[in-house]
Amino acid sequence: MASDTNDHYSVLGLAQTATQADIRARFRELARKNHPDIDPSPEALERFKRINEANRVLSDANRRKTYDAEQTLARLRSQPAKAPSSSGSRATRAPSAAAPPAGAPAPSDAASILVSAAQTSFGKLKLHEAEGLCKRALKLDRRCAGAYELLGDIQRAGGRTDEAIAMYSYALQIDRTRREAAAKLNKLTGGGFGPVVQSVSRTASASPRQVAETRRRALMNGLGICGIGYMAFSMQRTPHPVATGYSPIGWSGMLVFALVIAGALAGLMLTVNNRAEPLRSALVLPAAKPSRRHGFAALLLGLGAVWFYAAVLLYTLVSVMQEAPSRSIGRAFAATVLVVLLFAAMRQEAARYLALFAGNVVFLAVVAGWALGDTIRPDK
Repeated sequence: MASDTNDHYSVLGLAQTATQADIRARFRELARKNHPDIDPSPEALERFKRINEANRVLSDANRRKTYDAEQTLARLRSQPAKAPSSSGSRATRAPSAAAPPAGAPAPSDAASILVSAAQTSFGKLKLHEAEGLCKRALKLDRRCAGAYELLGDIQRAGGRTDEAIAMYSYALQIDRTRREAAAKLNKLTGGGFGPVVQSVSRTASASPRQVAETRRRALMNGLGICGIGYMAFSMQRTPHPVATGYSPIGWSGMLVFALVIAGALAGLMLTVNNRAEPLRSALVLPAAKPSRRHGFAALLLGLGAVWFYAAVLLYTLVSVMQEAPSRSIGRAFAATVLVVLLFAAMRQEAARYLALFAGNVVFLAVVAGWALGDTIRPDK
């Protein structure tokens, strides 16, 4: 039977159960045989490229797990359904997919492989990549409890508590023995784990802790909105100029104080409403070495103090290149812009200066309020 030249295992002439030692040995053998210095023909060069690519993928454990799962998913999607029987009997069997080739992992096994790869990505703070792998696992096996639990971890890391509760609930509906998922759910809901419903946040009766947390959140939101509004409107009543140049250093002290308080309240409200993950995990460079992650945070804050919009541009470029943008940072940027626009609307004669450079002050204040909120976060 002809081998598929696009399959990495076929390229190396190995079975899908090959060990890492088998892969290394086979790669060395084929690389020597097909090296351009030994065989200068174009066909040999093309084979050499495929051999290198196959080795690059299969020699790395995480890449190999992802590749195996992707191959299984593609194979299952491409399998045609059997046509129903045309016999005279009234009942006919439902169409069924052809059996997978011998040695291919079952859909549930392929889903487990994808979840394992997602856990690796989650450990590297690549939340979007991990979320995508979990969703692909659920396409293979809708009852993969591990995928739902990991999706709950991802939603919780992103500050989306209600979505996390729903994902943990799904995981426990499928497998009630998952103690870690039950513990996480209990921590978020503040109550014992009883009968699981499709959305605990919508159908379960609120516990005393939840009622107290809802009241505290409402109080904090009310105080925050009133505080930000008061600071902005107080600038409208100030008779003398508050901003006469582009540098905040020369602005009125009252204006800078009001910007700081408004920004800090905005950052605090992000945390109180669980719209921001912990600052220590959000304000880092995920793909960088651990020793350099906090260096990026310092660079971002320093650039934000010089010009806020430059910090926005830098973070956008870096996060897009790494395919790991943080929604929490995006919300902090959005909160900064809203506060700046509110103050600019209050003082139209200084609107140009405020719109361009008030973000330098407000963004740092938002981050400070975010950090303060982390200290009182109920599930920290």
